[in-house]
Amino acid sequence: QQNRQVSFGTVGLSRKFGRIALNTQLDAHAPFYHDSQLRPLGTFAVQGLAGLIWEVVPRRFLEFSASEDLVANTSPDVAFNLSLTQAF
Repeated sequence: QQNRQVSFGTVGLSRKFGRIALNTQLDAHAPFYHDSQLRPLGTFAVQGLAGLIWEVVPRRFLEFSASEDLVANTSPDVAFNLSLTQAF
């Protein structure tokens, strides 16, 4: 049942406004298995992500994003990310 090849794709856009950047992204992949009863393994999956990055001080960034499964029941329904990054 396992597919020998699985296609993956990602496309994203980012726009910076001063010290804040707005980001969007789409991720997709083909099914890992054919004829699977498990929807996450036997169906195309698409996730959408939106977030922002705020440069709090030079080279220190606070990031927030949320992702949503755009094809129901093929990936986590919603996921949130919050991170603080220091560039060096």
